[in-house]
Amino acid sequence: MRILIPLIPHSTRHNKGMSKGFSNANFPMGVAYVVSAIRKTLPEATIQVAPFDINQVDTEEEVQSELSAIARRFTPDFIMYGGMITRYQYIVTLSRVAKKLFPDAVQILGGGGATWGHRVFIDEAPIDFVTIGEAEGTIISILTGATSGVPGIVDMKKFGRLGRFGIDSLAGKQVTSNLNVIPSPSHADFEVAKYVEIQKRVTGWRTMPMIASRGCPFLCHFCTPSASGLRVRAVDNLIEEMKFLKRNYGVDSIYFWDELQFVRKPWFEELCRKLISEKVQLKWVFVTRATLVREKDV
Repeated sequence: MRILIPLIPHSTRHNKGMSKGFSNANFPMGVAYVVSAIRKTLPEATIQVAPFDINQVDTEEEVQSELSAIARRFTPDFIMYGGMITRYQYIVTLSRVAKKLFPDAVQILGGGGATWGHRVFIDEAPIDFVTIGEAEGTIISILTGATSGVPGIVDMKKFGRLGRFGIDSLAGKQVTSNLNVIPSPSHADFEVAKYVEIQKRVTGWRTMPMIASRGCPFLCHFCTPSASGLRVRAVDNLIEEMKFLKRNYGVDSIYFWDELQFVRKPWFEELCRKLISEKVQLKWVFVTRATLVREKDV
């Protein structure tokens, strides 16, 4: 089994100012979790990651050139990619170019663009499957051909026959209840040092992202949470990953990409106390609601 994973740039290159010719590249956390699940369940799989984000592969001509170079040395059975819905045109372009170069490869779309915008790709992109929600489990079902009746998987061929609004009753959303059973994100498959250096240039910190929790208990109209409710990782599980990143990649800070933090205050207090007692000595950043924090909490 051969899998190609082009990493879609988070945004187009800036064309003016101090960032001319440069676009920020963040470590692809979601993809790293999925790759880790594949490594654990299908160790025989050959995975090639194409860092289009780091290499600033931005235009259709650049996508064509990069994929053509890959085609001369690698023929994938599956092509996996993901991105936010703001990268709609890039996703469509990538899928069309990939179909021409790798006509027999099964294309799989994940990420926020898949979960919240899968309808817009019908008739626009030659995508075979879309994952809805968390993909650590659904990706294995797709790769092994066991997709029948699995929530969180959209077979786009069936979707096409049903029309743009026929999918909700079929797909559902995949949610993992116990985050501690999910393998830690793969780092060995990615050029972590380059992501850290990019963040150093952008923020002044050698920072890496982590996810301590998934979901959100609130239902704000302006937001699209990945899942209702909140699930958190064990504090010890979290601390070990922080130590790993510091030890292996020299990070000096962590950015928690959780949808919302500081919801479960006893858990948060345990984390803070453990960071002190374990002498982790990393700066860290998180996002929360102002209404959740009181002066005594600080």
